[in-house]
Amino acid sequence: MRSLRRLIPWIILPPATIALIAFAIANRTAVVVSFDPLPIEREWRLYAIVFVAIGLGMLIGGTATWFAQGKWRRLARERRRAHDALQRELAAGRAALPAAKAQ
Repeated sequence: MRSLRRLIPWIILPPATIALIAFAIANRTAVVVSFDPLPIEREWRLYAIVFVAIGLGMLIGGTATWFAQGKWRRLARERRRAHDALQRELAAGRAALPAAKAQ
């Protein structure tokens, strides 16, 4: 199962990369981009518009995921601190055990 998780990106990413490169080569013509209520109108390459949209989607989605997982990161930090405190307490107890046996 674990090896399958490592294999899936190698199966999906190369064809997706090839498809994106083919899309960029096939769509090099300029298109007019207009933000309707604003008086902004520019010509951009179609592939650039798609790549910017994909990049913005990844950035927004990644940021939303990072914020949504904040409670789990906080819980992991708290549990790591508790684990470290218990490990220190256990080490101190083990260190004190031979001293108690010697008496």
